[in-house]
Amino acid sequence: MSGDYHLTIQYLGHKEIQDSISLSSNNFNKTYRLEEESLDLGGVEIHGHRFAVQTTTAVTALYGEALLEARGENLGKVSSGSLG
Repeated sequence: MSGDYHLTIQYLGHKEIQDSISLSSNNFNKTYRLEEESLDLGGVEIHGHRFAVQTTTAVTALYGEALLEARGENLGKVSSGSLG
């Protein structure tokens, strides 16, 4: 791995860094800090898809007197309409 190397470090929204290094041993450590840079995008498009989900869930709504009558009853009886 010894030798001369040219590095290019890039990250979206940051300034690019170019550096040349020379490696002569296995122990090499260097820290690079990327500076933020404004980026003007021409536009943003967001695409999404939603798949229709069919449900077999029965829904029962109780209001007013029917709600008072159903108090304490079995939910199966309430949903089938056989109160009393």
